[in-house]
Amino acid sequence: MGRGFPKLRDDLSIIRQAFIAGRLNPERCFKVLARGPGGEAEAAAADLGVGSRSLQFILAQIGKPLVEKKAEALGSLIAGLGWHKGYCPLCGSMPEFSFIKGEEGQRWLRCALCSHSWRFLRPSCPFCENEDQEQRSIYYIAGREQERAEVCEKCGRYVVCIDLRGQLNESVLEVAAVGMVHLDVLAQEKGLLPAAACVWNAVQSEDISSIPVDFGSRGFNS
Repeated sequence: MGRGFPKLRDDLSIIRQAFIAGRLNPERCFKVLARGPGGEAEAAAADLGVGSRSLQFILAQIGKPLVEKKAEALGSLIAGLGWHKGYCPLCGSMPEFSFIKGEEGQRWLRCALCSHSWRFLRPSCPFCENEDQEQRSIYYIAGREQERAEVCEKCGRYVVCIDLRGQLNESVLEVAAVGMVHLDVLAQEKGLLPAAACVWNAVQSEDISSIPVDFGSRGFNS
């Protein structure tokens, strides 16, 4: 990781020493991962003397593969579960993005933590379950209509979405969220918040939750 992310070398060294000295245990690492920005992440970063975003990114690279493998093992146990909530049925985390697939245009959500995917109602907001279409919008960049931000004007949250119909395979899911970060930038410039706060969609340096949401002026095609 130090070779791949040279700017993180100092923080990586501090975190490595914390592991060796027993000042950072696996339980706390997974709390940081599961609870997202703020709270536990800020406290752990302060204790170690590293940046909060750096800590989250580093721990995600270490812990996320383990969580994903556990989710794969548990997925078959809930295969017949009729789950219609916007949070993951396995770990309770919010989705990092949604995707459309199949001839019927089924909408699926992909968990930001364990990468489990589950089918979800197309007209509903994953965050607040709002189904009022007058309070929901779809934004996209001209020429890239298969990628869009699904916006709920009731709660001020959005979920980026990719339409996989016509794609040769679904391997794109592994990197889809990072590939749509341009939509995160534009949505957050409007004061919108992502349904799940991830390292790659934390594109604003300031606290965007304090920015008023203005739906009267839209910089996207809809």
